[in-house]
Amino acid sequence: MKKIIITIISIFINLSLILPSLGTELPKPVIDLIKEKIPNANIRFDGLIECPNGTKYLPVLPISYQNSANPAEIVMTIPAKASFASKPDLILFANNLTLLKMIKKSEKIYTLTNSPEIPLKVKLGLLPQDLVVPENLVIPPELRIITGDLKIKTSSDASQVLVNTQNNRNTDNNSVTTIVAKSNKSASALEVADLVNKTLYVTNFNSNLIYTVSPQTGKSIKSIRLSSIPSDITITDDNRYILATCLSTNKVSIIDTTTSRFVTEIEVGKFPVSIVMSKSTDNAYVANRLSSSISIIDIKNMTVINNIPVTGSPANLVLSEDEQNMFYNDVASGKIYRLQLTPPAIGSKKLDNPSIDMITQVNNVAKIAQFDKYLLTLSRSDNLLNIYNLEKNERVKTLEVGNKPVDIKVVKEKNKLYVLSAESRTISVIDISTFTINNTITLKDSGFPISINILNSTDTALVANADSYEIAIIDLNEEKVIDYLPVGTTINSLIIPQTVNNK
Repeated sequence: MKKIIITIISIFINLSLILPSLGTELPKPVIDLIKEKIPNANIRFDGLIECPNGTKYLPVLPISYQNSANPAEIVMTIPAKASFASKPDLILFANNLTLLKMIKKSEKIYTLTNSPEIPLKVKLGLLPQDLVVPENLVIPPELRIITGDLKIKTSSDASQVLVNTQNNRNTDNNSVTTIVAKSNKSASALEVADLVNKTLYVTNFNSNLIYTVSPQTGKSIKSIRLSSIPSDITITDDNRYILATCLSTNKVSIIDTTTSRFVTEIEVGKFPVSIVMSKSTDNAYVANRLSSSISIIDIKNMTVINNIPVTGSPANLVLSEDEQNMFYNDVASGKIYRLQLTPPAIGSKKLDNPSIDMITQVNNVAKIAQFDKYLLTLSRSDNLLNIYNLEKNERVKTLEVGNKPVDIKVVKEKNKLYVLSAESRTISVIDISTFTINNTITLKDSGFPISINILNSTDTALVANADSYEIAIIDLNEEKVIDYLPVGTTINSLIIPQTVNNK
């Protein structure tokens, strides 16, 4: 019997190599039901569902989805016969997808239900393997198979587990200021020239706010409320406006950096997940995952001038350097597409038959980048950087990077690119002439680093963290961490306008 159990565990852990590509793509009928029952709920990129009252659900992906006339029909809840609105501890749908509620056991610790009524098919499912694991989550031993390759504490009594929280983490602004003032390190945010008189604009997975943060103190100066939790942000080339995509309301919010005030919001397609800004025009491009379209916004007139139908569910938009092409991935299939931005696509005329061709396919795409003749893609599940030559139309190299790569930045001035890996908490430094890894920068062993932000001088980078209240400051010349800036919020996205904001 023991041998059989070990074999089953092995099989389902190995399945994690196959299932992650579906981990961030919940079935559309379930998404529609969630949006109907909880209109302002946010479905995060990794599948975690956040309700406006703070309740969170983790999706458990089944071994196989059950065919059903109504996939979103609720066939079981714990407690039994509970309504969706009552937020039960377990919700099982007809297609075999399960939602498990994060149950608060103490001020800092969360767990999942350990009811004996949990069906076996739920216990043998998998959490999305690209999940940003909530910091203080402890699960019952009965559910250990669903973790796959994720590192999550298990205990039969979560309330008795001592969780290793972040060192001296405190969201009180005065406490954060004290920590910075007492820093004796050789370099800090106060000494980074690119951060003098600047304001950071940051978002996180937990609120529908954009925070303005002082890089000198880490204190939040102001918060700007949006219509829903933002999924992505960008900034116009003149640094005047910040644009944020709002998932639940299908809108893009506009923030004026000269006043740090909300200006307006623009309705786009369904479930906008990615946004990029042109450097040569006033156009912004928005990937609408559920409507299979890319909206073009004229920022000068604050209106949508086109909605381009595309193949698949687009995400991770990237403009080519010459802005003649747009690249994106289909989140369901992992296929990478190129959309040719012919004149009708960037004018007022609707492009009904866009020129779209498939470039390659990558498992569980985390990020896409493009420079010169190369298209770069990161696979979260395979831990690979894929280099594709657009002139030769072939993949020319793959590089194994750290575990769960999440972001990539190219710095041509240094002839290098940088790959951030969240689980291994490393930055791979890669020579773009030879595509070889020359160095690895190791970050603090805490949280979930999520983005690299290259400062204007290209000598310094900031690494934001989705699960730790600090920003790592990286010296790109020395290729090492020189300091950590404590901040009053976790960070999903970070923007640094180059214009001085004294408001």
